Amino acid sequence: MPRPKQLRQLKKCKMCDVQFECLPSYNKQYCSKKCANADPEIKQKQRVALKLTWEEKGHPMTQENSRKKHKHSMIEKYGVEHALKHDDILLKSKQTKLKKYGNENFNNLDKSRETKLKKYGSANYNGSVKRMISKYNDILTKWKHVVPMFTELEYFGVENASYSFQCIECSNEFHSSVDNGIIPICRICTPVQSIVQSKGEKEIVEYIKSLVPDCVVIEKDRLILSGKELDIVLPEYNIAIEYNGLYWHSESKLQDKKYHLNKSKKASSAGYTLIHIFDYQWHQKQDIVKSIISTKLN
Repeated sequence: MPRPKQLRQLKKCKMCDVQFECLPSYNKQYCSKKCANADPEIKQKQRVALKLTWEEKGHPMTQENSRKKHKHSMIEKYGVEHALKHDDILLKSKQTKLKKYGNENFNNLDKSRETKLKKYGSANYNGSVKRMISKYNDILTKWKHVVPMFTELEYFGVENASYSFQCIECSNEFHSSVDNGIIPICRICTPVQSIVQSKGEKEIVEYIKSLVPDCVVIEKDRLILSGKELDIVLPEYNIAIEYNGLYWHSESKLQDKKYHLNKSKKASSAGYTLIHIFDYQWHQKQDIVKSIISTKLN
C-alpha cells in the first residue's frame, strides 16, 4: 500500500515572521537560506566551525595552491587576478563609497579617523595620546610651583625631550625634562647646593633622628665602598642613602649611564641596601619619601 500523503503545515519564519509551508516531519525554521544565514546563532556556529577548520588546516589564502587557484579562477571569470582590478567592480565600489561616505576613495583608515575625531576630538587619537593628555592635565592641575610654557599640542611625551616652564615664585623661565616622574624645579628658588652637604641631606638626617633618636648616622662615608662616597649610612639597619641633585646626576652630566645602578650593586655586595633620593622627589614628594624611610626603619 502506498504511504499516506502528509499534509503540509504552516510555519512562521524565525527571522522575518513570514509564514511558509513545509512537511510536519521537517524541522524547518526559516523561509529561505537568506533568513537562515542572517540568524546570529547560525553565524556564530559557522564562525566557530570555520575557525576550527583554519586552526587544523590553516587559512586557505596562506597556502600557495589555494592562492594559485583563486588567481586562476579570477582570471578565468573576470580577466583579472584581484576583484578590485576589474573596472566594473571598482566602479561599483567607488559608487557605494561615494553614496555612503561622500568620498569615492573612502577607506577603513578614513573611517577610523572620522570616528576618533567625533569621539575624542582628534583624528590621530590613540592610547599613547590619551596618556599624554592625562600627563599634561596633571602638569596643569597638580604642579602648583611651575607653569608650563607649552600647549597640549606641543607636548609629545618624547623621552629626554626638554620643555619650557616658568617658576611661580620668581617668574624665572627654564627648561626641564619630565621623564620618569621628574618634576621640574627652578634653580633660582632651589639652587644647586654645595657638594659638601646639601640642605636636603640635612633634612633627611633630621627626619631619621626624629624617628629613631639613638640611631647612629654616619655622613659622607668612604670606607664601605672603598673610597666612593655614601651620603648617609645607618650601620644598625645596613641602609645607605644617596641624596642626588638632579642637575649633577642627570644622564647629560654623568659619564657612566649606569652610575646609580652600579653604586647600588656595590653597596649590596658590601651588605647595604642603597636608597637613592633625588632632590626633586624630596621637595615635591616628601611625604612619599618619608614613608619609604620610615618603613625601612620599621
